[in-house]
Amino acid sequence: MEQILHNTRSDLYYVLIEGTEVLGYGMLRGWDAGYETPSLGIAIHPRARGKGLGRVFMHFLGAAAICRGAQRVRLRVKPQNARAAKLYKSLGYEFRSEEDGGYLVGVLELRSNWPDISPRENIRKNLPE
Repeated sequence: MEQILHNTRSDLYYVLIEGTEVLGYGMLRGWDAGYETPSLGIAIHPRARGKGLGRVFMHFLGAAAICRGAQRVRLRVKPQNARAAKLYKSLGYEFRSEEDGGYLVGVLELRSNWPDISPRENIRKNLPE
């Protein structure tokens, strides 16, 4: 954690907080290791589930990936985590394979699923000066 906090890196880490309570966290990582497609990770605290926070956070992470220039993101989910898999599929993730360890691998093509989100260059052009 210390290394993440004190070094300039490309990977992104976010914490979802309400007051002093951590409701979840999300990350987009892999850029620091040289990958073009980041891996998305998300966790929502059990007491905060079922309120739509996961869906909103997933949209936020997708927008963050687009701002970094990503064309797609990938994630892994255990097949028995039906609730999460259903959410990811509803957001447009396509599950193409199963990795060692029994995880399903999902990929979301960002440009085709979220055409209304502009790349970072276009966002900057539209900001007021």
